[in-house]
Amino acid sequence: MDIFKLLQQDIQSKIKKKRIYGRDCSKLSQQIFDDTQRQVSSSTLKRFFGLIKSNFKPSKYTLDTLAIYIGFRDWNDYVNGYENSKHSVSDNGSWIVLKNRINQVTHHSLESLKQKTSYNKTDFIFRTFVKDRFDKLVQNNTSATIFVAPDGYGKSTLMIQLVERYFFENNAPLKDDIACLIDGRIFFEIYSKNTNIDLLNQLINFKINSSLSFYFQKNQGKRKGRIWLFIDNVDEVFFDKERYYSFIENLMRILMINEGGWFKLILTCRPENLEPFTLILKNNLLLKSYWYDVEFFKEKYIDAINIPLLNVQEVKSVFSLQKVENKFEHISTRYKDVMEIIVNPYFLSLFPGAFRENEDITEIILLNRFIKAKILSLPFIGEKLQLIHRYMALCNRGEKTSSVEKDQLLYGSGFLLAYQQLVANGIIYEYIIQEDTIDLRFLVSFNQRIIFNYMVLRDWSKEKKLSVELFFEMKEFYGNNTQMQCDILKLFLKLLAHNKEFEMIKKIHVFLGKSVLENKDLTDADGFMPCINSVIEDMAKNNEELNGL
Repeated sequence: MDIFKLLQQDIQSKIKKKRIYGRDCSKLSQQIFDDTQRQVSSSTLKRFFGLIKSNFKPSKYTLDTLAIYIGFRDWNDYVNGYENSKHSVSDNGSWIVLKNRINQVTHHSLESLKQKTSYNKTDFIFRTFVKDRFDKLVQNNTSATIFVAPDGYGKSTLMIQLVERYFFENNAPLKDDIACLIDGRIFFEIYSKNTNIDLLNQLINFKINSSLSFYFQKNQGKRKGRIWLFIDNVDEVFFDKERYYSFIENLMRILMINEGGWFKLILTCRPENLEPFTLILKNNLLLKSYWYDVEFFKEKYIDAINIPLLNVQEVKSVFSLQKVENKFEHISTRYKDVMEIIVNPYFLSLFPGAFRENEDITEIILLNRFIKAKILSLPFIGEKLQLIHRYMALCNRGEKTSSVEKDQLLYGSGFLLAYQQLVANGIIYEYIIQEDTIDLRFLVSFNQRIIFNYMVLRDWSKEKKLSVELFFEMKEFYGNNTQMQCDILKLFLKLLAHNKEFEMIKKIHVFLGKSVLENKDLTDADGFMPCINSVIEDMAKNNEELNGL
């Protein structure tokens, strides 16, 4: 790439402009003076960015000033850092050169992740488990870890917080180290603009003789700290399995030559995409020692999730940040089931907006918002709904099981991309069951039981109108599955309350009472009735229309 084009891109990245217009140059001229105390006129900047035709190259003074503006000592420092013929860290002061260049990659990714998560430092708590785990990685001899969870658990947020808190804030404890943060979704956008950063090249095409580790072994005095590589959503760098596997192999190779602890690696990924790591580690178990607190060999990948749900104190802290702390006791006492849902970070993120619209917040409101955001959204809306309908048919609406065979779900459907979208959105996951023979069964299940139950209820209500008769039909249908029977009928009652069908709830309550009194269904008295009565009692506390039940 032309060195002047590269400098243009670096300046645009700093000021967060994909394209420079004439009106931007006056403002940029002032910003440059404020930062460097050196003057570059707006007309000079227009010529530099090609907005005004010029037959002359920029002066050395202009180039020095622009290089200083983006963090280098002068133009020679910039050129030495980026000449393709030289190693990324081969000249005097090279650690600073490498750090400045990688910082621009990191800031690009930070901007991308903040847009994706709507991150605002004042609205997000820094979770204790993240701090504890990262601090242990700093202190111990292991080189790498992975935060494993479906979408919606706050993986991207914790990566933003770690990088900013430990490397970029005032008095950051690791400010002398280099932090390279990569948003996996835009890896190739980053790579295309930074092909002369050796660390990025090694991820695509590992060559030990040109690696940073090889260089540091030959030039130990050049390294002034550690290099930390953060890759958020590493499973989104490549969707092609073979290339993804190769990418993970290169990460492993970098770890294997990490002599002297110069390199640390922190990744995030979804549980189902741990498979390449597992396959590589099975072939070389010694590599397991490089990894801290990652369960690679679980029978179900969902059991490898190592980001815990929020605890009550964390939920309370988020309420405080969102300026609704005075509502915490109200929610925790009157809407206990809501509290059980919002321990999931994504559901909690939906709560403030839903609560401001309706103070009588219910899990039905939150579930509807979740479904709208994760299923009734582009791309593949129709295909996703059809797959879920097919899922319900295959498991017979959860009569006996909540899992289905992957081959049956996808057979002849042509909906593989929609299926992958449901997996990526954290709706479903797949796992393997080893049979007594050499056969393997690939099964699919919902990540969250309440989402499955709600989608089952939606499937029922599409076929038949909500009614007292449907309630008792479902009660009988799930008679041999007590857990599902209680769960689905509790949701049924909550949906009635959400729809303000209070008379129907009263009728159901009366009919259930008669059933027990007349000794028609004695088994209900021990399990089912207490379960349903507790729901109706909570409803009666919160709805005047149900007083007296």
